[in-house]
Amino acid sequence: MKTGRPKRYLDIIRKLDNDTIYSPGSIAWFARANGLCNVSEDEWPAERIRIRITLAIYARNHQFPSEGHEMVKIRGQQPTPGWRGSHWKATYGKEAAS
Repeated sequence: MKTGRPKRYLDIIRKLDNDTIYSPGSIAWFARANGLCNVSEDEWPAERIRIRITLAIYARNHQFPSEGHEMVKIRGQQPTPGWRGSHWKATYGKEAAS
């Protein structure tokens, strides 16, 4: 799977809770925890990076506020800006609302 295809992650975005804060990295972990990312253990590190990079570029290209709604802390990473699930869904448009 290539990066740069944010529509591939539409099913993940649809499942986000509207009021929870998500960063691109936390969305990758959310997908894994909820069975939305079916790759082997060996493929998981590369897939996690693909999701994270693709959604970070998507957020930048769609003018998400740079400070985010809140900072998200993921073990082993610096705190990063996150946005509500409703914000992610709104930028994906009608497709994410269904």
